[in-house]
Amino acid sequence: FDDQDRMLLTQRAGTKITFPNVWTNTCCSHPLYDMTPNEVDVADDAYPMFPGIKHAAVRKCKHELGIAPENLPKEDIQFLTRFHYWAADTVTYGDDTAWGEHEIDYILFLQVNGQVPVDANPDEVSDYKYVSMEEMKDMMEDPDLLWSPWFRGIMNRGGFDWWADLRGSLQGKYTNLDVTFFDPPKEHYASYNLPSHERKTGVLSSSTVEQT
Repeated sequence: FDDQDRMLLTQRAGTKITFPNVWTNTCCSHPLYDMTPNEVDVADDAYPMFPGIKHAAVRKCKHELGIAPENLPKEDIQFLTRFHYWAADTVTYGDDTAWGEHEIDYILFLQVNGQVPVDANPDEVSDYKYVSMEEMKDMMEDPDLLWSPWFRGIMNRGGFDWWADLRGSLQGKYTNLDVTFFDPPKEHYASYNLPSHERKTGVLSSSTVEQT
């Protein structure tokens, strides 16, 4: 967020394999193993600071948006909560798509003074803009714009409320260890997504990995 409480939205590049051209959140952290500093958190131990996720978010903001790490002070990044979602990229590839996402999203808020300089990576981001909450809601009503299913799901399950109380959100008022699950909009169901599928479908647990 900038100092006018506007959110930095990004539009994913048209060359992205999954969900190209959709408007979405500023950046996704995608933490990696074997990084320095460490990006992998053990939730119960790392809560509520989650330093690894914050390191990853700063790294990806540099990679995707060219935002210098010194403009994103990790001590000011506030973790809020987590979401578990899945979606098939049927909009791009049709009902039999082999592409989609199934992941846990950590929600991080940061407000900076003014606006941070952006030098977007064209392989990642095709457009970006700062918008007010009302401007975003208007954009979401535009039938000509595509939106990521995770961003719509998150905004409709607390995102707008946290934004409306940005000061409280940044002070940890809504921070919790919950993992809220949601299914995608119906247009992101592939032909192989069955009514019997639920939140654990396709999830490989760490205990399973250790046994194989």
